Amino acid sequence: MFIFGHVSSWQANGIFYNLKKMKVGNQVTITRGDNKTFNYKVEKIKTYDANNVDMNEVLSPVAAGKNGLNIMTCSGTVIKGTSNFTNRLVIFTSQLPAM
Repeated sequence: MFIFGHVSSWQANGIFYNLKKMKVGNQVTITRGDNKTFNYKVEKIKTYDANNVDMNEVLSPVAAGKNGLNIMTCSGTVIKGTSNFTNRLVIFTSQLPAM
């Protein structure tokens, strides 16, 4: 699974504003519309140049044969005169067994 969301806008923090605080080993919980939850463990964190994101890597599970959730947002600095950022931050996770 892959989710891409905003880090911020000019007026407010975005859904992934605090993504930069994630560390390997942290847990991410996703709650579906039917209230079923899925837990993931952060396995790897990588920053790409915004113009050189390896989408094959980003869209693939971090661990072969395991379900994963990869989350991407903008990072780095705002490019002068635009609303674009210089980098992309990607959090790679693997799904934990259901409890």
